[in-house]
Amino acid sequence: MQTQRTILWVIFTMSLLFLWDAWQRNQGHPSLFGGSTATQQQPAPGVPGAAVAPGKTESSVPPVGSAAVPSLPAAAGSSAVPGAVSASSASAASAAVRVTTDVFAIDIDPVGGELIRAELLLYKDTDSKTGNVMLFDRRVGHTYVAQSGLIGAGAAAFPTHRTPFEVLPGPRSLVPGTDELAVTMVAESGGAKVVRRYVFRRGAYQIDMKTEVTNTGEAPIRPTLYLQLTRDATAPPGESQFYSTYTGPVVYTDKDKFQKVDFSSIEKGKTEHAKAANDGWVGMIQHYFVSAWVPTEALPREYFTRKVDAAVYSVGVLEPMKDIAPGATESMNTKLYVGPQDQKVLAEVAPGLELSVDYGWLTVFAKPLFWLLQFLHGVVQN
Repeated sequence: MQTQRTILWVIFTMSLLFLWDAWQRNQGHPSLFGGSTATQQQPAPGVPGAAVAPGKTESSVPPVGSAAVPSLPAAAGSSAVPGAVSASSASAASAAVRVTTDVFAIDIDPVGGELIRAELLLYKDTDSKTGNVMLFDRRVGHTYVAQSGLIGAGAAAFPTHRTPFEVLPGPRSLVPGTDELAVTMVAESGGAKVVRRYVFRRGAYQIDMKTEVTNTGEAPIRPTLYLQLTRDATAPPGESQFYSTYTGPVVYTDKDKFQKVDFSSIEKGKTEHAKAANDGWVGMIQHYFVSAWVPTEALPREYFTRKVDAAVYSVGVLEPMKDIAPGATESMNTKLYVGPQDQKVLAEVAPGLELSVDYGWLTVFAKPLFWLLQFLHGVVQN
């Protein structure tokens, strides 16, 4: 009995030590175990956030860098992407649109409307000590982006994340006295005109995206909206040699709950996660931060994970739209969260999103202790 108590006390003490170290790192201080951290202090009080997303297996969503476009399951149809542009060609051929708010700076590539850079202005990168945390980033040697587009049955080649968009004029910075700004872009192909609108709000890490599809052809169409997060398997800097945290895709549904889908499982083609539901989201998590696509409408959807390039993987969701008659328009709303793992904010964005805070095997000890530290921090502000 005494031995069991000793073991429990050792586990409890180590849990306290690791949690205190994580708290210190979260506040921007050096780790107790040496090494640096790529994270910052806790989010400023009252700063809201939002957004998430779901996925599926072996879909026909166009990959990041190859010219081939895989096909959807027969039930969903297939599509080809005309004038496909690789990630490297796209960046060279277009100038990104920089959007700045009080919490981050976002770069949007006019080719496909990809979110290719997300700098978190309130979080200093304590690993490089020269700038802010960069969540989304597309550069040589690193890929982490948010993508969306349309696919459809038959020969229809609807706008995808490789299609050039026209970015309409408008403000690009959230100036004092305004609480939101919108960036609108338009593309047309395959008999479908797509109007995509990103809405950014003051103090929010949630980006609202509205996709309007108008049938410009002479026959009905039924496109499928895809949303995916694409990232390479490189772990973020600053992880401790004494403990590790999960970096990779996650899928959540009300039925199957929170499911991690690690990169190695995708590489081996041995993934286990929810494939279909009327709810849920998909995300990409790393220590202290998360991005997530969160569909807002309770409609049937499919989830997928897949390898798209050497050591580059995607997690995403497919949402079939209604039949669109010639001249008619249908729309879908989605939330994209890009920011810190603030559990209170995440719980308000989507059910289960707060579970993206990964405590690992220490959850039973760390979660209540973290709650206690948060409570004390709220009281003493230190």
